[in-house]
Amino acid sequence: MLGAVAVVRAEELRREASVVAGLANRARRIVESGREAKFERLRGVLESRGHRDEKWLIFSEHRDTVDHLARRLDGLGYGGLVAQIHGGMDWRERERQVEFFRRANGARFMVATDAAGEGINLQFCHLMANYDIPWNPARLEQRMGRIHRYGQRKVVRIANLVATSTREGRVLSVLLEKLEKMRADLDSDKVFDVIGRLFAADGGESLTRVMAGATDAAGERRAVERIGTALNADRLKRLGEEEARAYGVPEQDVTGARLRIGLEREPYLELLPSRVRGLVERGARLLDLEIRGDLDDRFALAAMVPGALDPLLPALEEYPAEARDRLTVRRLEGDDSGIWLHPGEPLFDAFRGEVRSRHAADALRGAIFVDPRAKAPGLIHLAEVWVEEEERGHAGAGDATGRREIERRLVAVEQREGASPRGCPVEKLFLMPPSRIAPGTVPLAARALDLRAEAAAFLDGFLEDEVRQHRQRREAALPERRRRVAMGFDLRLAELALRRGKIARRGAGAQGRGGEELDLLKREQRAVQGDRQLALDRLAAEPERVVPGGHRFLLHALAVRPEDVAGLEDIEAFDEPTERIAVGIASDWERDRGAQVRDVSTPELARRAGHSDWPGFDLLSELPGGEKRCIEVKGRAGRSGVSIESNEWKQACQLEEDYWLYVVLDCATPSPSLWRIQDPWSKLFANERVRSVFNVSVGQIEAAAER
Repeated sequence: MLGAVAVVRAEELRREASVVAGLANRARRIVESGREAKFERLRGVLESRGHRDEKWLIFSEHRDTVDHLARRLDGLGYGGLVAQIHGGMDWRERERQVEFFRRANGARFMVATDAAGEGINLQFCHLMANYDIPWNPARLEQRMGRIHRYGQRKVVRIANLVATSTREGRVLSVLLEKLEKMRADLDSDKVFDVIGRLFAADGGESLTRVMAGATDAAGERRAVERIGTALNADRLKRLGEEEARAYGVPEQDVTGARLRIGLEREPYLELLPSRVRGLVERGARLLDLEIRGDLDDRFALAAMVPGALDPLLPALEEYPAEARDRLTVRRLEGDDSGIWLHPGEPLFDAFRGEVRSRHAADALRGAIFVDPRAKAPGLIHLAEVWVEEEERGHAGAGDATGRREIERRLVAVEQREGASPRGCPVEKLFLMPPSRIAPGTVPLAARALDLRAEAAAFLDGFLEDEVRQHRQRREAALPERRRRVAMGFDLRLAELALRRGKIARRGAGAQGRGGEELDLLKREQRAVQGDRQLALDRLAAEPERVVPGGHRFLLHALAVRPEDVAGLEDIEAFDEPTERIAVGIASDWERDRGAQVRDVSTPELARRAGHSDWPGFDLLSELPGGEKRCIEVKGRAGRSGVSIESNEWKQACQLEEDYWLYVVLDCATPSPSLWRIQDPWSKLFANERVRSVFNVSVGQIEAAAER
């Protein structure tokens, strides 16, 4: 590239300027004519038979285009029916625009840049138009992900506006045809993450670079050939085999069923309304607030003692007065003017912040919980750790002038008697019921301070590993970053060399104005060369600037076995053989009715299926017609009741009729019996107060179950 710049001549620049001016004139004439073939085609799509009165999501890469499309739609008589999202909006305005689009009597069109492809769920809409096509497959996947989500009840249709009379359009047409073939092969509409990996798998040109090179006939031909080479069944199979070797999973799981299930697991990992509900109910009591109304519908917060509501008033006053008594833990629908409590929403953030600030000391004092799976008592610590980067002076050397945080995360540490500390999933701490036994009855509690010191040493080592990984990632990226930085300075030096050549060609001597110009130019060249070296030195030092930030304990818990807890007969020890029998019986019953069953009953199986260690159910069952069941299995050797843990009943609350409780009684006898309960939240739990564990008797199981 440096060589290309160096040979540029003034006459070449003049020719280029002439071409640009011609293009500008052509563009001006098109605008003045008032005719836009592309917009007319979009209009035809939006007003096509069958979709004339439905909602449309329209994407463009450029904010100016979004504004233009909104004005054109207004001009067609859709004034007041167009919502917009772009990167310049704050989150509050984005949410208002989404809700405007969501309402049945709200906007019919949402015109958006790729800012709407980030973290916004629009599955109530099933029609999308790409006014322009991004060259990055991940961007397309993000766009499609807004409407291709769990809960989408209609067939998703996407219109891609491509000008097939242009080189770019012809290449994009080939790409889209290949994508459609891949979609059919994978039986999944979300294939673009796989396509990006296929382009990267052989180290060849990326799709972005391929598209950028399609500026002439030869470039178009190379682009089509590259797409054909990258996107074919054999390469997909090879990629699957490579991942199978790397991750130890069957090839068909990587390229087929595993991919599809991975794409469908998104709803199980989203924040559950029941978690917000539980925090609000527990937290209200801790803050001396009363809940007036129905937590499962609409409610208000009222002070039980003077001033209790004061910390939340600034957040409440951001909303209209009529909305302040209409709080809900579920997403608002239609024209509802209430307040949806969720992370990122001001009132919810203020509420949980107040709970945390008042009771952080209680969490550090610790509590006792019952771990049904424990073979020995132990401690579990929850901590946050963070990694920082040292900031140095302009020269990039000398003492650090400050630090900035680059990562912060939660870590759980588990300690058992006689064993070294080890990491464990954070959610494990929240799956255990509390106990009221005195700490002195558990011998391990006397060693809590020593064990905490061991846990702190473990966190120090964990943090060092995190720093090492950050440094390795930066070192791996250094060659490309060094190339880009050097290229920028080299281009600047090339421009200065051209200017110096012009001065030389004018024949200016060392004296007079020409000599002064030449001296100034030489000084500027030396300065740029110095800045270039400084920038490269700073870049080379970046990996070593990553340093441990620190760690901070948030809470401590003593986890005891059920047999350590006197008087709690309804909490039974976890019996693995009995559970295996129960899972097998439930799986066989599902297969007998023609369902495909995936076992996620252990952390290892859950991780292989793409879930967290404890997804809140044991089996994922799907019939050929599409019916799905998330099944929690409970086994008992005899005919005793069962305990439903918090992650399980919260999933039951969220998934409602898609969640089933299968209880297998008499597993230790020749005649075990299976009892099936659909929507156990409504039938067993809904009228209970929030608890960590629900204990369900045999009588309740038999009354609610199907046989």
